[in-house]
Amino acid sequence: MKLSDMLKMSLSNLWKRKVRTILTILGVVIGVASIVVMVSLGIGLKTSMMAEMENYASLTEVRVETPYDIDSTSKNATDFYLSDDVIRKIMEIDHVKAVYPQLNANFMSKIGKYVCNLNVIGMQPDGLERLNVKIGDGELPQPGKELEFFYGKFSLQDYYDPRTGAMPYWEAGKTLDFDPMKKPMKVYLDSDAYSSASSGGTDDNGNPVKMPKQYKIKASGVEQGLNQEGE
Repeated sequence: MKLSDMLKMSLSNLWKRKVRTILTILGVVIGVASIVVMVSLGIGLKTSMMAEMENYASLTEVRVETPYDIDSTSKNATDFYLSDDVIRKIMEIDHVKAVYPQLNANFMSKIGKYVCNLNVIGMQPDGLERLNVKIGDGELPQPGKELEFFYGKFSLQDYYDPRTGAMPYWEAGKTLDFDPMKKPMKVYLDSDAYSSASSGGTDDNGNPVKMPKQYKIKASGVEQGLNQEGE
């Protein structure tokens, strides 16, 4: 039997069973399409997940800090300071792309009847730019200018009433109705002295602790989303 005769016979048998043939072809098409869709979806999700993970600085970031248990009065205390020489040595390590030193400090801020212990982080301009912060108003702090703050979108959320301890804005997921771009922030650099003076504390000699000097610090900019409901 020739090949052409076999093809004719096959087509003739398929044509006699039209419904079964159509259902078989339809099942094969649906099966193949499902496999293609699932494979494509899996590859797309994997690519999206890898791209998102690459954006997390914590995967490629190493935080180096001065040990907390170092006695500042000891002879070798300076060996643990993150000086400029230490930063240069870290930069010379293989596979290190950039080093951004930070200075963390806690300041006391007061707006109306509410107060907040602000966590202030000082960074170099190139380090701030690398954070890819979405600016809602103003700009990042620029070198050569007086001290200015750049406020994150949740920086006005932790203010509380010192008389009751209530945190209405944090509990509601909102921020305090205050625009630092229009009005300077009142800040006390010595948060411990402020807390002691506010509570009527005394020093070692039994004298009342004086309220520390108040500073008014302008804002260079604010992150997008400030004064909006928290996400």
